Amino acid sequence: MPDTPPNTATTIAEQRPAYNPHVMIPAATLYQQIEPADGSKAEHAPRVPIVLDARWNFGSERPAFTASRLPQARYFDIEQVCDQQSALPHMVAPDFHAHKRRLGIASHDTVVVYDSPGVFSAARAWWDLASHGHDVQRLFLLEGGFNNWEYRKETTTPHADVPLSPAETSAPNPLIGGWVDRVHVRKSLGTAVIIDARPEARFHGTIDEPRPGLRKGHIPTAINLPFTRLLSANNAAILPKEDLLAVCLAASIDPHALAAQGDEAPEIIVYCGSGITACIVTVALHQFGVRSAVYDGSWSEWGMDGKNAEAIA
Repeated sequence: MPDTPPNTATTIAEQRPAYNPHVMIPAATLYQQIEPADGSKAEHAPRVPIVLDARWNFGSERPAFTASRLPQARYFDIEQVCDQQSALPHMVAPDFHAHKRRLGIASHDTVVVYDSPGVFSAARAWWDLASHGHDVQRLFLLEGGFNNWEYRKETTTPHADVPLSPAETSAPNPLIGGWVDRVHVRKSLGTAVIIDARPEARFHGTIDEPRPGLRKGHIPTAINLPFTRLLSANNAAILPKEDLLAVCLAASIDPHALAAQGDEAPEIIVYCGSGITACIVTVALHQFGVRSAVYDGSWSEWGMDGKNAEAIA
């Protein structure tokens, strides 16, 4: 009887609790999975991690993906995997599972997501998958992203079509708060912990917003926790847990206490400019087992003239 082929998903994910306390994966670890040392063709190996290129820089980075990418990577286009009918930028796709099927992703697959620096737009793709029921024990962000992969002189490949097969949908994870809208945020003022992931100057309204027509300021009662404080140099990775805890505590957020409260913990809502970097905060909190949600419209919606009288500058 032939030996059971090695399970790559288990190799990376091992045995995790209901949440994933370590979402970052080093480039060397991923390289060993997609470029085996014995020279065998990784595309024929069983259960090789699915690698998603989620590069985005205030617009699609598909041309960069087409030119060069990690081996076997598939492009997660934030400008396409979204609600195409919304006037707001890249709102969550109502047909997300259809996009997931086209990418050939099943809920049990190990998925590694990367962007250019390591933790930026990749966090949005991670949260998209997690909030639609993907097994978070098998969801990872590539430390250092594409920039580090190139720096290490690892293999990159030009774009080539990857045959994709349909995949099933799955039930939501109760530890992932998913998405909330403006109506929900307004109703939650005074009861929820609202976190603003934008830079401090934008939170206090001392500089103009990068998107034209938006007022300056922040949502009432919001706490400012700039996403960059949660990241290592060059935004390559989420900070180690002990450093992450110190940053959160300095902002009057105690992840351990929130996790311990379970269902009794206050609701946590995170927003940013357009729902991208807020996901960095939610992924970071997730590593402590803390449930949180992203206000998808974020300041692109709340800061619109005439929409909300409660903007504070």
